[in-house]
Amino acid sequence: MSRSASSRGLEKAQKALENIFHTKEAFATHLSLSGIASRTTMFKFFGRREIKHESFVNICNELKLDWKDIAEGYEPDVLDCYVKRPAIEEYCYETILKPAGLLRIKAPQGMGKTRLASKILVRLGNLGYRTAHLHLDQAEQVHFQSFDKFLQWFCLFVDKRLEKKLDDYWNKGASSSKFKCTTYFEEYLLAQDSGNLVLCLDNLDKIFQYVDLAKDFCGLLRAWNESAFHEPIWNNLRLIVVYSTDEIPFSIIESPFNIGVVIKLEEFTQKEVEELAKCNQLKWSSAQIKQLMELVGGHPKLVCQAFDYLRYSQDKSLQYFVQTAPTEAGIYERHLRELWVKIEQDRRLAEALKTVVTTTEFVRLESVDANKLDSMGLLRRHRNKVTVRCDLYRQYFRDRFGVTR
Repeated sequence: MSRSASSRGLEKAQKALENIFHTKEAFATHLSLSGIASRTTMFKFFGRREIKHESFVNICNELKLDWKDIAEGYEPDVLDCYVKRPAIEEYCYETILKPAGLLRIKAPQGMGKTRLASKILVRLGNLGYRTAHLHLDQAEQVHFQSFDKFLQWFCLFVDKRLEKKLDDYWNKGASSSKFKCTTYFEEYLLAQDSGNLVLCLDNLDKIFQYVDLAKDFCGLLRAWNESAFHEPIWNNLRLIVVYSTDEIPFSIIESPFNIGVVIKLEEFTQKEVEELAKCNQLKWSSAQIKQLMELVGGHPKLVCQAFDYLRYSQDKSLQYFVQTAPTEAGIYERHLRELWVKIEQDRRLAEALKTVVTTTEFVRLESVDANKLDSMGLLRRHRNKVTVRCDLYRQYFRDRFGVTR
């Protein structure tokens, strides 16, 4: 199967190339020396000409892009199959439809939090609600330098109409940035004739490393939600908070993390994995499903990547996939390497993970270590003990730690 870049996708690719490799010549040399793709293939990619699917995906990976965001004619509702979770989804909708509704979606990385939030926003948008999906990963380092800079970026992201008049609005008067932000919501975004606004804050835990900023911002969110009790206009704001960890570096009493409704996403069941295989047009037996799940469990991201790869790589067998997956020759190479880089930077965390992967039993870790590893998606919990989430991680990290038994 062949693919080409869309016009919008090509713009993203060109920006990524400039940020990482600076020039096409440098990128072409990198691809050629690494054996990833030829110079001709790369120039076809940037010329929006068709190249093999595998080459297209590899080039996008090197640019740290999701190929699905770059490809021409990619229909996510058709190809990127979504496993519905009816009970959870309806509970989410019911929560957000209520005045001042606040929904917290919590799960480790790769469990489908963002996808669920996006589905909720699309449905609410179809009902006439105004929606804003704010990803904290999109904020740049400069935005975290002060609470004032962060709130300016926040207001601009929520309402891009503010862009041309932000400086005038923000510099008007001597009020605090918190007051200006609150006033902007009250007088513009939540005005009665504007209707309800659903604001989704994705990867909110990214700001936890900026403790003072995080405390102030989360306190502001909490205050807005509580304002609905005495100021009806705040009933028009509905909040969805998406995060991965319970390691919150300030009192949750001054935050949205102990109010509202919390949804904790779990792994796919075997039945759901079977449905996903059918959606991807893979005629797999129960034994094949079991073989895949013995390696990656029901981890949504890992399962979807496996099906995506096997669907478009008909020359590769499931057996080949299982053998190469825990290695740097497999499809999870980038994912595993990124996890390893994070682990390497924290000696204590590395020791904790080594303890987990060297046994098949559930073990007890210090709460801080367990929460960090859990937020990265590396653990499964049972009461106060943990084990490694899947055999993929066990095999890869045992090798990294030099464990032979």
